[in-house]
Amino acid sequence: MGLLLVATVAAASAQTRQQEQNACGRDATRLCKPYLDSGDMAVLACLKSNASKLRPACAAFLREKGQL
Repeated sequence: MGLLLVATVAAASAQTRQQEQNACGRDATRLCKPYLDSGDMAVLACLKSNASKLRPACAAFLREKGQL
């Protein structure tokens, strides 16, 4: 049962990461290029600090996840 839970959580995490990439990948590259190798939290902080410049899809995704 524990292995199934871990697999389910990993799959959900991978799906969320793919959704994030689809929604915010271009904005991250355009606005946060210097932070791309610094980890997800650095990129998220950069995206948040550039909230007014985000494409609608990225802003909506971050709002949905409680990040904006």
